[in-house]
Amino acid sequence: LSVILAPLRANGERLGTLVVLAARRERRYTDADLTVVGGVAQRTAFAIINGRLVARLQRELEARAEMIARLRESESRFRQLFAVSPIAMLVHDAVSRRIVAANAAALTQYGWSEDELLQMTPSDLEPPEGLTDEIRTLRAHFAMTDPDGVTLHCRKDGVRMLVEVRTHELEIGGRRAVVAQALDVTDRAT
Repeated sequence: LSVILAPLRANGERLGTLVVLAARRERRYTDADLTVVGGVAQRTAFAIINGRLVARLQRELEARAEMIARLRESESRFRQLFAVSPIAMLVHDAVSRRIVAANAAALTQYGWSEDELLQMTPSDLEPPEGLTDEIRTLRAHFAMTDPDGVTLHCRKDGVRMLVEVRTHELEIGGRRAVVAQALDVTDRAT
């Protein structure tokens, strides 16, 4: 009986043994046969390692695809909540302060078109003369001491309104942004 045993090794790991048996009794393996089987064993070991790597890569790609799908779903929910919120909401770039998004409630509350608002900053919504002592008094009335709070904004038609502003920083497309809710509280101040 003629047998060749060749170890399956790759990257320092022993994966198994390749066993070659002679089908005919009179067949005797030579050193040349041993060299060929050794090469086959080495290629087989690398194929096993590559198969494992491909399987792991496939699992990682599937996990990434699932994560991207969840992220898209979350982003879609955020966009829907933003769009249908009855409270005016603006998003502005944290660095340039340029408004980058406005919901339908903001368009209605301020009277500007979306294109007009996207050319503005939050400061452009304040009265041209700036904030007055009246605003400071109103902030005290509403017990607002943090940066968010009650302030005075102007509509496109020049009508002034008191708005309670709440902000939250987030990241959009790799850039810092600020989401601001602006609730008209003019009726509560009178």
